[in-house]
Amino acid sequence: MLIHKHPYVKFRRVVDRLDLQQKNIEEEFWIYLYDDRIVTDEHDLDIKMVFDISYKMLSAQYGFLYLHTTKGVITFQIKEDPNEMIAKFRTVEMK
Repeated sequence: MLIHKHPYVKFRRVVDRLDLQQKNIEEEFWIYLYDDRIVTDEHDLDIKMVFDISYKMLSAQYGFLYLHTTKGVITFQIKEDPNEMIAKFRTVEMK
């Protein structure tokens, strides 16, 4: 059952072939928090594998969300405060 979702962004660099200008394309993805797992576009983690979630906003526009897992820290670039997702994670995390 889906409990919460939070957006994150990835940047892809492309070169415009007409004017040879490098451009950054921002793509939005979602972190889905279920009662038994966390799913992103690249990861499907059992909730038992996630020890903690933390974040740090670096500016008014961007920050980083960190999933602390048994496989290491997974970092996501975010634009919105993830406090609601972290609070919901606390209700299902395994201790």
